[in-house]
Amino acid sequence: MSHFLTLVLVPSSTPRAKIFDAVAALLAPFDENVDVDAYPVDCACRNGIAERAGRVAADREVGSLSALRARYRALPFADRPEWTTFSAAYQAVVERVAHAHPLYQQPDPQCDDCQGTGTRLSMYNPDSQWDWWAIGGWDGSLHPDNVLPVRDLLVSWASHAHPTMPFAVVTPDGQWHQHAVNAVSADDWGQTVRMLLQADLDALAVTCDLHI
Repeated sequence: MSHFLTLVLVPSSTPRAKIFDAVAALLAPFDENVDVDAYPVDCACRNGIAERAGRVAADREVGSLSALRARYRALPFADRPEWTTFSAAYQAVVERVAHAHPLYQQPDPQCDDCQGTGTRLSMYNPDSQWDWWAIGGWDGSLHPDNVLPVRDLLVSWASHAHPTMPFAVVTPDGQWHQHAVNAVSADDWGQTVRMLLQADLDALAVTCDLHI
């Protein structure tokens, strides 16, 4: 669960008294709290039995995962390798045993959710991005003025060497754009945000705090 900064762009003709409603309308499709029509999804039980067998084998051959984590935390921070490297031997046993198991990548025949089919129905919003939001953040302090013309916001950013970039931008056409942290550098994302704003120079940028 975390909070993240989002800019929601609304038409410049939006009256101040209607800003909240305009933002709410643009954010509504991404609400985690809204159920959608039921659709089929893979059940979480898939591969569960095989993976549990792999963990039992790894506990026996390498040592328990809890003990492995304790040894990892006991290392001086500067000497710690990546967790994936440190736990590679454990994971190798899990994968070897799970791959050889007759129910590898198969559902649990006794699963109550999918009755052993491997597919269940979900009403979870597949476009969900937030479960709570507020203009200006929970304490109203994200920005001294939480509604700015896009042109003014870009000018403000130009005067700062390292302006605070939002994690996500919602454009007036209802499209959600967000920083793909593992795939896009901060500099590249900053350029993308500027391009999105320049495409809607006449819009109002509303600073929002979202939570998921």
